[in-house]
Amino acid sequence: MMTKIISATQLKGGTGKSTITANLAGYLAMTGKTVLIIDADGPTQYTAYSWTALFSQSGLKEADKVTAVKVLTTDELIAVLQENDGKFDFILIDSPPRMAEIMRAIIFVSDLSLIPFNVTGPDIWALDDMIELLNEVKEAKPDTNLKLVINGLKDKANAWQTRSLVLKTFDLPYIQTSLYEYDTYQAVIGKGLHAAGYRIHKPKEQFTQFAKEVLAAIN
Repeated sequence: MMTKIISATQLKGGTGKSTITANLAGYLAMTGKTVLIIDADGPTQYTAYSWTALFSQSGLKEADKVTAVKVLTTDELIAVLQENDGKFDFILIDSPPRMAEIMRAIIFVSDLSLIPFNVTGPDIWALDDMIELLNEVKEAKPDTNLKLVINGLKDKANAWQTRSLVLKTFDLPYIQTSLYEYDTYQAVIGKGLHAAGYRIHKPKEQFTQFAKEVLAAIN
């Protein structure tokens, strides 16, 4: 089995890394894939890890396909990756904010790094620092595969205009499907469920399309 590694990385907190990681894990499990979540978003958060515990008790038929571990350091991350390579279809890494050293390592080992942000001033300004870090990784790994993810987008004309301007300004590859500001994406996390398998149609369809694009980006 060749394990694929997908990470959600951002120097800024609150951009939706954990929410995307958990919902993506749920989608992959629903499609029959085995998933290991490496939750590096500690020591106080560990949202994706906590979601996995709830997911395992959800009663969904795919509930046994997701496992999670916590790591705090780069050495712990590498050890977990080495131990589990080939044991899972996918490894998803939820990175911590404001910790450049471990984030460099996460991006370096990933087959795809997702960089979520909202089209608000603080998130856009923080992208400059994130891009600087990405450029450092690219010097060591020129084929670094990354995609911007617009998350928490309001379905309004001015938000879409800002989205277009930001994508044009930064000129980086991105996932075409933006994730709207649907309550469902966060609500399912507290229930141990996931958007692609939930009953509310719009976020279900949107996240399914998003996940398919993510998989296409590494195949």
